[in-house]
Amino acid sequence: MILNKPLYIKKHLIGGGIAALLYCMLLLLPVLQHLPYSICTLIVPVISILYLYKPIKLKSFIKYYMISMGVAALIGGMSFTILYQLQYYIPTYKGSTGYILMIGVCIGGIIYFAFYALRKRLVMPHFEYDLEIHYCGKIGHVLGLLDTGNMLYTPIGHRPVLVVTYDAIKEMLTEEECKNIESCYNDMGKLLQMENGPKYIIPFHSMGCEEGLLWGIVSECIILHKGTLDKEIPKCVIGIAFEKICGDRMYKALIHPDFIIREGE
Repeated sequence: MILNKPLYIKKHLIGGGIAALLYCMLLLLPVLQHLPYSICTLIVPVISILYLYKPIKLKSFIKYYMISMGVAALIGGMSFTILYQLQYYIPTYKGSTGYILMIGVCIGGIIYFAFYALRKRLVMPHFEYDLEIHYCGKIGHVLGLLDTGNMLYTPIGHRPVLVVTYDAIKEMLTEEECKNIESCYNDMGKLLQMENGPKYIIPFHSMGCEEGLLWGIVSECIILHKGTLDKEIPKCVIGIAFEKICGDRMYKALIHPDFIIREGE
């Protein structure tokens, strides 16, 4: 959440398992027990970080390393502090590994929900916009999020793209468009070969998977509403995505920063 990256549970379990296995080896193998503690704590997290995030630049690696160590120190420190406090009520011989794991899960959960609540209440509202989409004589209303990392442009014309989920815009599409879009879901080859294909085919490299293509349509206009702001953007290119576009499902659109900074044409 701090890095604003998608969470792949299987991948993180493997990364955590690698680190746990290395720490166990440090404790159990006599040949490794004589290594300086500082070297061990430096090397073990590096292997998991390289596996999880594959940083290319040194600056990125340092950022991942510092955040990972900070979170580990926060969860570990709080977990052991609570464990020591509980030892007044729980005999030492009963303080098994299960206690520390249970406490760690609780602390992690508290941090997660606290971070999520603070971000939702204090940060996200500054980037929220009410969108009014005009398409084929119909008007749809969705809640969108300004995404400064959204650098999607059409390959032809280099026009910024507004990304909207299929379920949010489905009612505005024609029956034929819905049929064609659904038939091309997860089939990029078919999308490229369609005779009555989309106005634009937009390549992307995120959206819940590593890469793919978005079906692009052109609306009559969209209107951005936020406070006293009412900004109309004519002939807006909309990329239709099937996967959720944000960790919070309440957001149905990702707004390109060009629509706010420039005229968006």
